[in-house]
Amino acid sequence: MAILSTAKIVGMLASAKKTGKQILNAAGEYVAEVVEDFMSGFAGHGWKIWEYISGKWKLEIDSIVVRETMTVFELLIQKIRAVKGALGITQANGKIKSAILDDAKQNWLITIEEDEMSFVAHDIIRCQNWQNGTLKGYWVEISEIRKIDGVDTIVIPVSEFSGSIDYIDGMEAVVSGLSDMSIPTEGDEIIQFGNTININRQSAIYLHADEGGQPAIDILFGINSKSFAGCVKMRIGGDIPGANGLKGFYCENGLIKGTDSSGHTVYCIYPDGTAEFGDGSARFATDKSGYIAGGAISWKWNDEKNKFVCTMGDVILGWDNLSPEAKENLKGDAGTGIESVDVEYAKNSSGTEAPTLGWQTTAPSWENGKYIWSRTRITLTDGTISYTEAACISGGKGISSIVEQYYLSSSSSSLADGDWSTERPAWKNGWYVWTRSVITYTDGTSTTTEAVCVTGEKGQNGADGVNGKDGTSIVWQGSFVSHPANPQNGWAYRNTTDGKSYVYQDGVWYQMTIDGVDGANGKDGTNGLSIVWKGDLSTPPANPEINWVYRDIDNGKVYIYTGTAWALMVADGNDGASGADGSDGLSVFITYHDGESQPEVPTEDGTLNGWHTNATDSVVWMSQKVAESASSGSWGNPIKIKGDKGEDGADGQDAVMFAIEFYMNGIRVSDIPCDIHGTSISGNTVIAKLLRISGSSKEDYTPDRWRVSYLKEGVEVLSIQPLESLNFINISLEKSLEYDSIAVMAYEQSIPDYVLITEASISKVMANVPDWLIGWDTNKVQIGSNYMISPKLFTGKNTGTAEEPILTGIVQGDKCITINGVERSGIFALVNNEVMFELDPESQKYKFNGEVNATSGVFKNIQSPNGSFNIDEVGNISIIGKISTSLNDTRIEIDPDTNSLSMYNQDNNEVGRIFFVEEDWTEGKNYYPKIRLRTYHNDVLNAEMNISSAVISSSTNMGDDNYFFYIDPRVGLRFYKNDVLTNTYPAS
Repeated sequence: MAILSTAKIVGMLASAKKTGKQILNAAGEYVAEVVEDFMSGFAGHGWKIWEYISGKWKLEIDSIVVRETMTVFELLIQKIRAVKGALGITQANGKIKSAILDDAKQNWLITIEEDEMSFVAHDIIRCQNWQNGTLKGYWVEISEIRKIDGVDTIVIPVSEFSGSIDYIDGMEAVVSGLSDMSIPTEGDEIIQFGNTININRQSAIYLHADEGGQPAIDILFGINSKSFAGCVKMRIGGDIPGANGLKGFYCENGLIKGTDSSGHTVYCIYPDGTAEFGDGSARFATDKSGYIAGGAISWKWNDEKNKFVCTMGDVILGWDNLSPEAKENLKGDAGTGIESVDVEYAKNSSGTEAPTLGWQTTAPSWENGKYIWSRTRITLTDGTISYTEAACISGGKGISSIVEQYYLSSSSSSLADGDWSTERPAWKNGWYVWTRSVITYTDGTSTTTEAVCVTGEKGQNGADGVNGKDGTSIVWQGSFVSHPANPQNGWAYRNTTDGKSYVYQDGVWYQMTIDGVDGANGKDGTNGLSIVWKGDLSTPPANPEINWVYRDIDNGKVYIYTGTAWALMVADGNDGASGADGSDGLSVFITYHDGESQPEVPTEDGTLNGWHTNATDSVVWMSQKVAESASSGSWGNPIKIKGDKGEDGADGQDAVMFAIEFYMNGIRVSDIPCDIHGTSISGNTVIAKLLRISGSSKEDYTPDRWRVSYLKEGVEVLSIQPLESLNFINISLEKSLEYDSIAVMAYEQSIPDYVLITEASISKVMANVPDWLIGWDTNKVQIGSNYMISPKLFTGKNTGTAEEPILTGIVQGDKCITINGVERSGIFALVNNEVMFELDPESQKYKFNGEVNATSGVFKNIQSPNGSFNIDEVGNISIIGKISTSLNDTRIEIDPDTNSLSMYNQDNNEVGRIFFVEEDWTEGKNYYPKIRLRTYHNDVLNAEMNISSAVISSSTNMGDDNYFFYIDPRVGLRFYKNDVLTNTYPAS
């Protein structure tokens, strides 16, 4: 299947695959959607024809068959080697020295030219080379590495060379049923790509610059078969997988982290897609939650409402700062108020039945035989009119006057907090108007009617608003090397590893404080001389370049090219004097005792008072020491190695016992393998794990307390008791500490004390030491039939004098050289007394001054010269510097130098930015985040919005006018037109 994408003349043709979706074509018909299925490079797949630069077209495909003439103006052939064009970094490579079949014709026996065999059993090796006009290749698995006549030999079954290299699902693999692969021959370059069993040899780094015009760095994991399918886990550079040829960074389940020059994290993109920017100012999570402005504005997705729920913290919005629409949304339903209150009067011939007609607002004059009635008329704001119950206010006597009085009370049931007045009070929310009448009669007497409340109770409260989110109290947990397990919201602690304090909230640890940063680094030292070694020659090499160096085999002198002429660099020196004999090493001595009760500590050579050196079944106790001889040194305390015989008990449940097992690098060990200097060769940590064993059941068990004791000849030199207890404990193999064994104890609490439930120990043993080296007197030079052992050795020449030597050569051994006043051990290369190469296993210093040309190898902690790019030993990538991504002429840049994230449109205009604003604050600087959004029309700025932690402003152009608004909780909301204030809503 192919896909053709054209735009006038420019276009491309590539292999493709169906997505499973339907799309509408130009004819209005639904057709299957297809996308490009192509990856460039050595481990890529598919094919493609495209214009890789203006006017230049490229075809990338796996193989080409030409039946007639093929005209090639330039033929460039790339082999899989660490040469210009591409660099493969794996665990092994080599050049075949010989390749023969064994006597049974069942296996190929292959030797390589290198002195040291780097291949191991089950390595998968490849050969791809151009020989005599034919592409030669094979892809096979090594069955074993066999020692034949003292030479390490690769053994590969003949059956491995059946089948051929083809493609399965777009990726290279070995398939059967086709023609067989090539056979190995002398001179073949072979390289290891993976291992079918050992997971530590299933990775590779592939750097390429010429494949498809898309330079990239590929990092492969999980190469456990003769196929690269699914092994490209990381790519930096061009042709990102599944991105239609775009450049950038690709990582499967990876992490992107940016730091400043002090190592402080300023942005981070996590494997699940969660992103944090602006040094904690903004966060975007995969569950659609997040925040900006340092958490002042946050949001969460509500599935029921199908919308985001936004929360503002530490943001103050006054009523006058809200827009009219916001105010309307916040208002409740309109209430009903009192528009007016008035007293009415009417005459009636009855003093018991109220009149129905003749009501008026002025008091009538008294009339004999008539009764005057009174009532209060209440008019509401919605036009509703109501009346109080009418009351007869006069008898047979005449009324000279009626005076209305009013009382504004804080209670609707009684008169409180007011005074009577003849002035009608204005309505006041939460207060109640009462009325009464003072009637004066013609005989001079008066009476006062009963006070009546003429305004109703308060209306019902509106619906409560949504409660705000409760705050979380901080619970300090102390100091730890990493985040505490099973955290709860509000937990806080100080991380002793990075010197920062963190607080836990909703699944995330947030940084609270940070320790003071270190001072600025000192000035870098001057670079040393970079030379290019050309080897041993009888004549100077042709067409020399500056700093080329070679050794003349006729006179033994080394020359360097200065740019104009060959100058003498060094000359072969004389043999150095033999070093002094080393001192004898120490031995381990063990003695045994058969007594049931604990014996005294053994003395002298350990064969007195019942102690003996014969390990029999009757042995109950043992003691050991490390000394020059059996009679010197001190014996350790007796250790009981056989338990007492217990009485027969009744049948019951399975017995329960506890055991401690030791592990290094995930493998159970019984001792600590070390070099001849006592330094561990399997890592810096041993793990002790506690197990509870009952019958056939074996499970992890967590004690109440651990204790670790470092011992030297049975004497404790250091003890450690961790604060927290797990079912295992990590034990540091401290290099600077003098010890020969480690004892581990596990305890359970039995109030008030702790009871030992089990203990175990592990000792250092020498590993990877040849048999002929064990027992060597380190003070002497020993020569065997095929070996020589020496405490110190120098090979080279002295171009100076015996008193003031100028050495060029190799010096090696124990304390064989003094550098800057310090005795050093190892292997050192000197040129005119200058150390050009050093390999010091004691101080773990490995340096090389010059050019490295390697065809393969495993490199950990890769970094660029300026330290801006780093890949650590577990594959984490750290980038210090600017990150820029682009798509459809738009791009996003993350710049840690300015702590900003910027977005650019197709015209290279900055349309979005998240950054820090600096201000002077007390005696230092203060930084706060800011967001700027811009809109451009025809490359002209049309609108802009700025958001900070306290202020929001926006400006837009419409016609010839500019409109601007500004929100500040301290000032309010203001509107401008052409810089003229048009409206304002103050904050208070």
